[in-house]
This record gives sequence, structure tokens and C-alpha cells, in this order.
Amino acid sequence: MQYDQFAHLTVQALVTPLIVWLVQRFMHKFSYPLPLSIATLFSATLMFSVASMYEIIELWDELHFGGQRIWGKYDTALDLQWDLCGIVLGSLVARILLTHKIPANPKC
Repeated sequence: MQYDQFAHLTVQALVTPLIVWLVQRFMHKFSYPLPLSIATLFSATLMFSVASMYEIIELWDELHFGGQRIWGKYDTALDLQWDLCGIVLGSLVARILLTHKIPANPKC
């Protein structure tokens, strides 16, 4: 595993639980509490969309500005694969950590 792939996996795995918690708190604050599973799914799709946009920016940099960020013809696909693995891992961690109920009046 190269450092780029490790970074994609690790960043997604560490950030996803935070995003799940933020989505759950945000929706609860506006009196629309989501079940943890729906908040996790929404967060995972949001995270993968952001990761995909980053890969598109890498491709644009390579094509139009002479960047040297793509290592081979499978680099983008491998980066997205490791992003997805990190998101799934982070979603599982979030599910384990956030299984308790959110209080009725959170002090955000």
C-alpha cells in the first residue's frame, strides 16, 4: 500500500464518524431527528461525493495545468476504492460509538 492509498483510507475513516455526528446533531437541532442508520448513509454518500470531486480536481490539474498527481492509469480508481473502504470503516466506527440516544435538548 502506497502512502497515497493509506492517506485516502485513513482520512476517510477518521473523518466519517465526525460527519455522522455533525449530521445527526444538525438535523436534531432543526427538530428533524434522523435515525442513526439514515444519518450514516447520508454522511457516507456526502463523503464519497466530496472524495469524487477531489479526484475530478486532480484530473483537471493533470490535464490542464501540468500537475504530477496521478501516478498511473488506475490511480483515480484506486484512490476512490480506498476512499470507499475508509468511509465504510468510519461508518462502522460511527455506528458503534453513536448508538446511544441524543438528548431531547442538546447544548450545541
